[in-house]
Amino acid sequence: MLRPLPKDVPWLWIIDHTIQVGDKKLFLVVGCPMALVPFGQRCLSLADLQLVALVPMQESNQELVDDELQKAAQRTGAPRLIVSDQATDLTKGIERFQQRHSNTVAVGDVAHYGANVLGNRWTREARWTEMLKGFSQTNQHLRQSADAFLLSPTLRNKARFMNVGPLLRFARRVLALLKKQIPNEKARQRYGWLLEYEGDLARWLEQYDVVHKTIKRVRLFGLNAQTLAE
Repeated sequence: MLRPLPKDVPWLWIIDHTIQVGDKKLFLVVGCPMALVPFGQRCLSLADLQLVALVPMQESNQELVDDELQKAAQRTGAPRLIVSDQATDLTKGIERFQQRHSNTVAVGDVAHYGANVLGNRWTREARWTEMLKGFSQTNQHLRQSADAFLLSPTLRNKARFMNVGPLLRFARRVLALLKKQIPNEKARQRYGWLLEYEGDLARWLEQYDVVHKTIKRVRLFGLNAQTLAE
């Protein structure tokens, strides 16, 4: 918190509300000089980052976020780039900050962006909602039973499409058991209904794979003129 940080180089900031302590959340700003971001070598890691600000906040709005960004800028100068999950208070706070610092660019982080792409597409599909309902009902029957080891992964209520991979992979494994020449009996009893979604699941897995590969690509190389072609 007290370590001097260079102000004569352009910085990248990553900001978010993190661990909750009682009725407060910690507003976190971590940063890295842009020249030290290891593009093309490896993904950014915790060891690359410097702590710029860590502020307990009982409430958060655009004015409070802007105030804390202004204070953080006293340590590194105004950053060249701010990355956030694009929550409303953060986005609006960054916009206020940019009114004073026109050279600062704001982008959403690619993991949240990818999750939003999937969420916006799949939540409009009745088949997706039906499949989730099927898993939920099956889990209700499996709990407290001898077959509880067959429980499927559950999606979180928050940021559920950032954690959808385990459920899709589980469904793929179950389908493989159902499609064997002699189907697995336990899988047939509990998940036979999943065969109706074989075509849908193949499409969802393909779309998830595109998003997942995009996230990995951007994390390693950043977003640039070659991203789309790659």
